[in-house]
Amino acid sequence: VQSTAEKDLSLVTHTPVNEPGNFNAAGFSLWFGHGKVNAFRAVTEASQGIVAERLVDVRAEPALAIPDVGTPVVSLIDINDTGTISELRVQVDITHTYVGDLRVDLIAPDGTGVVLHNNNDGSSDNLVRTYSTQEVPALRPLLGTSIGGNWKLSVVDTFRIDVGTLNFWRIVARVRGGAAPAARVPA
Repeated sequence: VQSTAEKDLSLVTHTPVNEPGNFNAAGFSLWFGHGKVNAFRAVTEASQGIVAERLVDVRAEPALAIPDVGTPVVSLIDINDTGTISELRVQVDITHTYVGDLRVDLIAPDGTGVVLHNNNDGSSDNLVRTYSTQEVPALRPLLGTSIGGNWKLSVVDTFRIDVGTLNFWRIVARVRGGAAPAARVPA
């Protein structure tokens, strides 16, 4: 009669850990499977498909006066980077006593224009908001494009009486690949 300990030992292979083991003609071993694994090499190979992400966070503080029913004011952020956008947010801070007068557009380096604010919110004061791809689906086509280049924010007052100021705006993007040089904000 075998004891429980003897039964358990009978399930264990007798190939010592540091010996090569027996491989059949197909290259398979009960102990090693299809061969020993070099852990460093396996991790290196597995990580080849993983692309590190980093955050690009650039802010412009133009303090541009927004004329009443005037031409758009445009602020520029020049980002010197080669990464691909995987997430994008645009923050604006505009002082204005009637935000329903305002239209705010983001223009990407490739010329793609996205309306962030289009005469919404009526008589509310001041437009201080962060726009994301969830809130503004029109930003989604910019995912997968390069973060590098001249980004523009255009603000126009479309009705009479109230005026305002574009205090600052900011691009916050998660990017994959590329280098991480500093952004340049023109004076």
